[in-house]
Amino acid sequence: MAATFNVNAEAGLKKLDGYLLSRSYISGYQASKDDLAVYSEFSVAPPSTCTNVARWYNHIDALLKLSGVTAPGQGVKVLSSVVPETSTTDVAEAPAADDDDDSDVDLFGEETEEEKKAAEERAAKAKASTKKKESNLVLLLLS
Repeated sequence: MAATFNVNAEAGLKKLDGYLLSRSYISGYQASKDDLAVYSEFSVAPPSTCTNVARWYNHIDALLKLSGVTAPGQGVKVLSSVVPETSTTDVAEAPAADDDDDSDVDLFGEETEEEKKAAEERAAKAKASTKKKESNLVLLLLS
């Protein structure tokens, strides 16, 4: 059951002060929409006689200032939050924009044919160079 507080009446402030005696927030363990709803009901800061309400109010006020929310709202109505769907034909008909930009980034670590050939050539060169070193060592030992 949701708690209700009338912060404009002395009895409501006392009730809220008692409620916040063992809590940091109106509901839960972090600031929530409930805190914002109660905070917005205050036209001025609560009196210092309600210590718990004053502590909570200052904390929520500081959180709002830290988050960059300083100006009062003007009242906004949101009619719809649904993004209109785009047809798949628009995507297919759109010209491909420079495919080489994507080819530079390999997110999955897959090797291309060129990279495989280059790796094989390096391995062959490394193998050949170790054989030459071994043969040189044998010649030095025999001399």
